[in-house]
Amino acid sequence: MTRIQNLNHLPLRVMWICGVFAGLSCGGTEDSGWLKVPEADPTERADFSAYVQDWNDAHNEKDVATFSRLYADSLVFYGERTSKNACIEKKLSAFRKQPDFVQRIPDAIAVQEVGKDQVRCDFSKQVSSNGESRTYAGYLIFERMGDTWRIVNEGDKTTDKNLEAKARNSVPAPPDAIRGDFNGDGYKEAAWLIPPTVEQCGDCDGECTCVIRFSNPQIPDLIIRNCREGRPSNLSDLNNNGSDEIGLLPGWCTSCWHDYKAFTLLGGTWVYAVEPFPTHCNQWDEGIVAVEPHGTKPGFAVIRYTDWDDFEVKTKVVKARRILDP
Repeated sequence: MTRIQNLNHLPLRVMWICGVFAGLSCGGTEDSGWLKVPEADPTERADFSAYVQDWNDAHNEKDVATFSRLYADSLVFYGERTSKNACIEKKLSAFRKQPDFVQRIPDAIAVQEVGKDQVRCDFSKQVSSNGESRTYAGYLIFERMGDTWRIVNEGDKTTDKNLEAKARNSVPAPPDAIRGDFNGDGYKEAAWLIPPTVEQCGDCDGECTCVIRFSNPQIPDLIIRNCREGRPSNLSDLNNNGSDEIGLLPGWCTSCWHDYKAFTLLGGTWVYAVEPFPTHCNQWDEGIVAVEPHGTKPGFAVIRYTDWDDFEVKTKVVKARRILDP
């Protein structure tokens, strides 16, 4: 028996569910072919629209076995990190309260690669219960785990917007903070630099490290070493992955030469969007923009650097980083 057909007998079913959680096969084993990754071009050939439809059908059929196969052991469930078991228990609790619950996906599903071994599926979902119907902009993020794909993030934009507003209120931003969508969730957050305590040149209380902090606490701090001061900049979307990048010229007390740094958030980790490049005070005095998106080549950036030999400002086009290194 793999499906819960009658919610009136749910307590008996819960005993069976506990068996699933304890490690029963739920009607199939890990090597049964469920969400299998093809041998070649796994991201392109995997049928993510079908996976999303399986997830949708599991709601209508109250199919615990399907939920168990789809979800990773740990996932972000509407903004909260939780376990697979706790996630399914929340689903069952909602089904008990709304026995007439029905969900459908009426339109096409948008599939986008968002990082190394991660694929995001966006869709419109129509939810009906207690005689009312609502439509949400939902999404699922799948991650490749061995030879399978599992859901590691389930949410919708309405919930994300509410969480963002709550996060902004819970982490006050200073007046000079910059704003941008630095994690690609479709909503803007604030970012600001926290400098180290400096006694004299090169002598900090601890390491000479600056920290860029965000109003959304789900975004990790961006740490810049060998930095005494600076003001972050929103560089827009250099790598064409749907999020803004952050630029910084780390301040120091000596020399007019400083490497400019541009960062992007990939898979929850801050990395260089482009390799740091040298700049000189003259370049900044003249107001020359150090880096910006290429106007006609999405995913490429135009950088302007100062040549060490002749002090001339030169320009080159580079491809911005959009995936983590293996």
